Amino acid sequence: AHLLLATLTFGPLPALAEDHDVVIGDLLEHRFIPGFVCVNIDWWPATKCDFGHCPWAKSSVLTLDLKDRVVQNAMKLLGPRQKLRIGGSLSDLIRYDFSENGTSEKCHPFKKTEYARLGYDERGTCLQWQRWEELQKFCSDFSCDLIFGLNGLNGFHKEPCPKKTKCHVHGKRPDCCTKWKGRWDSQNSFEFLQRVRDAKHKIYALQMGNEIFGPNGIGAHLTVQQYGEAVNKLSEKVNELWEKHPPMIMGPDTGYDKKSLEQLINKTGQNISSLTIHKYVLGRGDKSTVKKKMLDPHSLDKLQYTAVDSVRLARKRKGLQLWMGEAGGAYDSGAWGASDSFMNSFWFNHDLGLLATAGYNGFCRQTLVGGVYGLLRLEGNTFMPNPDFYSSVLWRRLVGTQAFSVSIDGSNISHSLPPSQLKTRAYATCGKGGGVVLIGLNFNSHNMSRIKLAVGPGGLGEEKIEYVLHAPKVSSTRLWVNGQELKVGKSGEIPDVLQLGNKTRAEDPLTLPPHSIIFAHYPSARLEECPRQMDSDDEGIDWAAAVEIVGVTVISFAVASTIFAACHHQCRQARRYKHHTRVSTEEEKLDDEEVELSESTRKMENNELDDDELDEVLFVQHTENVVGDNAPIAE
Repeated sequence: AHLLLATLTFGPLPALAEDHDVVIGDLLEHRFIPGFVCVNIDWWPATKCDFGHCPWAKSSVLTLDLKDRVVQNAMKLLGPRQKLRIGGSLSDLIRYDFSENGTSEKCHPFKKTEYARLGYDERGTCLQWQRWEELQKFCSDFSCDLIFGLNGLNGFHKEPCPKKTKCHVHGKRPDCCTKWKGRWDSQNSFEFLQRVRDAKHKIYALQMGNEIFGPNGIGAHLTVQQYGEAVNKLSEKVNELWEKHPPMIMGPDTGYDKKSLEQLINKTGQNISSLTIHKYVLGRGDKSTVKKKMLDPHSLDKLQYTAVDSVRLARKRKGLQLWMGEAGGAYDSGAWGASDSFMNSFWFNHDLGLLATAGYNGFCRQTLVGGVYGLLRLEGNTFMPNPDFYSSVLWRRLVGTQAFSVSIDGSNISHSLPPSQLKTRAYATCGKGGGVVLIGLNFNSHNMSRIKLAVGPGGLGEEKIEYVLHAPKVSSTRLWVNGQELKVGKSGEIPDVLQLGNKTRAEDPLTLPPHSIIFAHYPSARLEECPRQMDSDDEGIDWAAAVEIVGVTVISFAVASTIFAACHHQCRQARRYKHHTRVSTEEEKLDDEEVELSESTRKMENNELDDDELDEVLFVQHTENVVGDNAPIAE
């Protein structure tokens, strides 16, 4: 059936097909948020331009039409308990305004300047209370959970630069552009949080600034002392305001640097709930290598070095979560003609699968709207879904809260890098409504990939539901699922990709045409280890309210079982992780380039490495310090 479908839709099949045996192994103990995917809305105004393009019109936190039909339909399809992050670089230039009807004279629009690191005057602008209430209502209407980035630079003052020093430039810039002194002034933020609490508005998590900490900061390089003191102060206030279910505190929302993060963990102790790092695996959006990296699995696999290193670091402190706080593939708004196309879905699904398996708890995609990399793009005055939007929906609606280790042709890609000749990737998770979900990617541009799937004693069940994502060209902004093009209706209706699944026998192989992606749900796979995760999260359950709802002294066995299962889930979330994460040196090759460790380490300490070079250094250090260590990550 799949061979006929591919032939009719995409022309003659290639003569060659690659057969792969995929084995689903152990269920990994760490848990992530249901569906794993979080989405971002940024502060960038319409005047932000990169490489001759200005892709931020109507997309800012301050200007996005929250009643737009396509935007609202997108949120509906992403489903309840979607984590929505309000943040980004300019969050550290925002003041919270409580004046009558938002008429404060201080609330001028963002003003462009080449003399500030971020390209905008550091006096910034305001978030008016009325707009905050609109954001709250938007999130409430779609049962989403709000993650909000606070201004982490308020109270700090920047070291003056010589007159006419340009700070908004690529490459090396004077230290004065990012050197801030002083201490965090919490007054405006605390007044805002007090009002939020008094209004009984809900916040899932708070983030302390955006890319302002450590050597990999962008807008600033606050020290451990400066940033850690601010986090501790925020934690104290949050616990004072919210006696029950306080928002999580996340940070530092910056590029990965093990040394400074380790110091931050020691400085903040239990006051920080989750480490959040930012990673743009494709590099800057104008680089000629971006498209090649999108479709090169071995280049994308290098993320595993950072993933392994950061997971081991986070697990040194009990209960500390680890999130990819911002990822959009290519930074500086994305890559024109690539970040909004089907080829972008390859790095996206690859990184989701890799990080969900490695031990991350969430993945915030840059962005829902805005930039070239948005899940929705602006065509004229209308938002339209990019291909990545439908991948996000499939993750959100199919995937549960745990992943499995996976082997392809005998190589455990969950613990080591795949062989250099392998162009297929596969990741497996528990299904949200039960069963197992397999996400497969065929990076091969000429050959099909046929996957024969095997699991443990329980078996795959009787049937599976397949969603094959494809496009005539990988550069297309349009997407086909199981041979049907997805088109937005005249009134902004977005097709529900879950209604397009193709049911086949579970035992039949999965067939992936060249450059295609598959989501395969085995709803009746009999793997008892997988908890049944429904659409509603059981995070932060109010047990007193739950008892009130039951309203009887004798609770039925079914209700009691449900509550016990949810409680058991809560307790398990607090357990130490024991997932072994090892990397085999036999299969790790870095484009045949030798790494000079001593020189590279010096460059890393001086923040002179780009993302690829940093990954290589982490690989060498990991090989020397980790490989051969059979001990669990955490006892």
